[in-house]
Amino acid sequence: MRDEQSSIQPGDRAPEFVLPAADRDGNVALGDCLDRGPVFLGLFRGVYCAFCRRAVAGLGQVSTKLVPLGIQTLGVVASPPQHARLYFKYHHARSSWALTQQ
Repeated sequence: MRDEQSSIQPGDRAPEFVLPAADRDGNVALGDCLDRGPVFLGLFRGVYCAFCRRAVAGLGQVSTKLVPLGIQTLGVVASPPQHARLYFKYHHARSSWALTQQ
């Protein structure tokens, strides 16, 4: 059972993480992104999911509207690295993307 006092609420700072990048070589650290300003963080099940792929494209559209406001977007996708990297090779990302550990 989850303790309600320990759960993250809207507006709370996300826990720090460092994950492999999905759209390039290297890693993505939330702290590095936050050092540059506010971050809109999107979490996605995986690129195998048609609904998630649509939401991934939507995050790119949202990103272009948030950049002038000084807000970066970061998406985390739960997919095997080879699948996510193949997807982002053919679908250019307007946001930064990270992979969850599989």
